[in-house]
Amino acid sequence: MGGISIFLGGEILESLMALMTEGIALMLRALPREIKQSLEEIRFRKDRPLQIRWGGGEGWVREGGISPDFREGYRVTGEDILHILQALTRSSLYAWEEELRQGYITLPGGHRVGLVGEAVVAQGGIKTLKNFSSLNLRLARSLKGCGLPLFPRLLQGQRFLNTLILSPPRCGKTTLLRNLIRLLSTGVPELGFPGLNVGVVDERSEIAGC
Repeated sequence: MGGISIFLGGEILESLMALMTEGIALMLRALPREIKQSLEEIRFRKDRPLQIRWGGGEGWVREGGISPDFREGYRVTGEDILHILQALTRSSLYAWEEELRQGYITLPGGHRVGLVGEAVVAQGGIKTLKNFSSLNLRLARSLKGCGLPLFPRLLQGQRFLNTLILSPPRCGKTTLLRNLIRLLSTGVPELGFPGLNVGVVDERSEIAGC
C-alpha cells in the first residue's frame, strides 16, 4: 500500500486529506475539533450530500462546518469519487482488481474504504467493479485497555475460553477483539496470566491493519 499512510491522533491528519479533492479537504478541516477527534465514517455518494458519522451522532458536511439538514450538505460529484479512487489505487485500478472484487480497500492502520459500483461478472463470479457510485471511508481506532474489564470473565483458571463476540454494527467488536488479542499475547500480570503465542486469521486486514 506504499504511498498512503493514515494515522489518527487528535484530529484527521493531512495524509487522509491527501485522498480528497481540495474542496472536500477544506470542508473537513473546518469541522469542529470534537467531531474530528471522534470521526468514524465519511460517506461519499454520487449526487448525494457528503455525510459523516462520529461518536456523538451524524450530519452533513457543508462549506464552513456541518449541518443537521441533508439539503444543506455538499453534493458529492462523480469527479470527487474518481479522484479518491485514483488516490487510493495510485491511478491503477487494474492492479487492485482483487480488492475491488471484494468490495473494499484496506488502508494502513486498518482503515477501510467500502466500494459500490457495477459488478463485472466473468465465469459466474464477480471479476471486479466499475462505474463507482459510492465510497464509505471507515476509520479504525485502537483503544488500549478496553478489553481488560472483560478479560477475567473469559478465563477458566489459566485457560482462555472459546469466545464469540456479538453486537450491532459500530459498537466496537473489532476494537475489543484487537485489544483482547494484545492482552492474550502480552499477558496480564495482575491476573497472573502469562502471554501466549497467538495466531490471528484476519482475511480482511482489520485486526493488524497491515
